[in-house]
Amino acid sequence: MKLKVREEVLNLKKAIHGGDVWNFSDVKIDFSSNVNPLGPSEKAMKAVKNSLWKCAHYPDSNTRELKKALSEYLGVSTENIIVGNGSTEMIKNFCEAFINKGDEILIPQPTYSDYEVYARLYGAKIAFVPDKKTISTINSKTRAIFLCNPNNPTGRAVEKLEEIIEKAQNYSALVFLDEAYTEFTDQESFCSRIEDFENLFVLRSLTKFFALPGLRMGYGIANKEIIECLEKLRLPWNLNTLAQVAAIESIEDGKYIRESKKFMKKERDFLYKELSKIQNLKVFPSEANFFLIDLRKAGIKASTAKKKLIEKGMLIRDCSFFRGLNEYFIRVCVRNREENVGLVRELKSIVGE
Repeated sequence: MKLKVREEVLNLKKAIHGGDVWNFSDVKIDFSSNVNPLGPSEKAMKAVKNSLWKCAHYPDSNTRELKKALSEYLGVSTENIIVGNGSTEMIKNFCEAFINKGDEILIPQPTYSDYEVYARLYGAKIAFVPDKKTISTINSKTRAIFLCNPNNPTGRAVEKLEEIIEKAQNYSALVFLDEAYTEFTDQESFCSRIEDFENLFVLRSLTKFFALPGLRMGYGIANKEIIECLEKLRLPWNLNTLAQVAAIESIEDGKYIRESKKFMKKERDFLYKELSKIQNLKVFPSEANFFLIDLRKAGIKASTAKKKLIEKGMLIRDCSFFRGLNEYFIRVCVRNREENVGLVRELKSIVGE
């Protein structure tokens, strides 16, 4: 029997992600995964332990308590919230709902690769544009735009973001705005603007700031019409019981949120200052919890730097797979002071300083 498979599936190339510590037994410190180094909220972990008995029952498929907590956290109605099994499910369902074969999609580069993966899965024609040319590229053929704010892997905020959303709305184009890292910043979220922009879908995550990547929990905010369309695609029981419990406790833990923000600002400033002292590195300023680094001046390829650091028990992100970058770019996340000092020391050794 010969399988009949859609062409888009046959040609699909899965994205490469960081955080793959399971493949490297010698790694002790993961600088590749942009997760809060303080770990999850203690209250969240305690709640998970106390909720293990719930595993004998189906999860609440409508995630009512979680949506109520998110509504209070964000200041939006529960009708404007959809919950997913990580951000990836949200990206996939958005593309399935709103992208038809042949639609033109704008993706500034470099950026998170899953936007391209799932847009291609549903037959999109993708226009890759430099971030500074996004607004000038929007036209009547544009169906949707994918933006990450602050952007991964550059850490930069999207310039003229409101103007981009407004222009896209004028052309009836959707804007998928990924705010996975927004809690690390002082930026105002666009969650409160969904009634101003009928074309806007905002993606949020508990993976990064709340350090819950293993429980897979993401959510989206948009007007009621967009949410109702996405709900039709959402799988029943897509968010397990323990993830729901951990999410509620995490966003309600004000002390954890305040301490994480204070910690991140202090360590981000420290790491940027120390990395910038290394003459053979070009370190890009970041509003997120990671830094993009250009190794061209040092003449060291990302794959070589990654290999050398693994030998020292450290895992970094090789960014050569990002569109718009080359084999000399790496990304490192901010961790605690001792680990950050160790990373700086090893990078100095690698580039010959």
